[in-house]
Amino acid sequence: MTDLSVRVVTAGVGLVLFLAFAVWGFIPFLFFIWFLALISACEFWLALQRTGRPASLIFTFAGVLGPAAPFLLVPIARRVIAIIAIGFFLFGLLYELIHSWVYKELRTSERIAFGLLAGFYVSFFGGLTLLRAGVGSQVGVLQPTGAYPGLFNILTVCGCVWVGDAAAYFVGRMGRRILAAHVSPAKTLEGAVFAVSASLIVGILLGADFFSNGLLGAVLGAAGGLGGLIGDLLESAIKRSLGIKDFSGLLPGHGGLLDRFDSLLFAAPICSFILWLWRPL
Repeated sequence: MTDLSVRVVTAGVGLVLFLAFAVWGFIPFLFFIWFLALISACEFWLALQRTGRPASLIFTFAGVLGPAAPFLLVPIARRVIAIIAIGFFLFGLLYELIHSWVYKELRTSERIAFGLLAGFYVSFFGGLTLLRAGVGSQVGVLQPTGAYPGLFNILTVCGCVWVGDAAAYFVGRMGRRILAAHVSPAKTLEGAVFAVSASLIVGILLGADFFSNGLLGAVLGAAGGLGGLIGDLLESAIKRSLGIKDFSGLLPGHGGLLDRFDSLLFAAPICSFILWLWRPL
């Protein structure tokens, strides 16, 4: 199989799994995203270790709390999550202090800093669970025509981002103007413009269909396209600074989970925030 064929097959299998859990319901999707976040935390932590950058294991895996973001909207659950998060933070600081004392090393600041970076990055998976929880879709003009507001959120945002990614990949290869040579020499200005435009069109179409609100769809499409582009460049910058091509080789043709979800991880929280502002959950 060619590299493109492997890439397409891997993306197809992943798409089926992702949509299957999204259609199944919020709780199955929540556990699915938690699983992805856990693997992603492992990828980031191992990548840091391979490149000689020590990272706190506790702060890195604290990012797995990210998918619990929808429960922050529930008063009782909000207190529990706050206690767990504070506990992680205090225990992480104590552990790093003990680690420094036992092993007589003075890299505590690096371990904490890189651990916080990895944990914060992985926590962006919470944007996906917020979308599936139906943020912004409970009352008023955002009430969808069907019975699955959270599913419509996911389909709209993911559709915008994935179509934009595909447009950037295929059109970008024919482009001549490099977008950010020092970060990602393969990305072109033509690909970026076409990606955002494609995301905007898809957003308008899906927004008009799912929410009967083309304006909201246009906003989500633009935010998803721009957010996906920024997320892609951000991850490229991180990998370039670490001196690696991919976070792992878990997904043939794509690299690791973080390499595949780079655009969506940045776009999903932004779109969730837009939906929340438009009509609070």
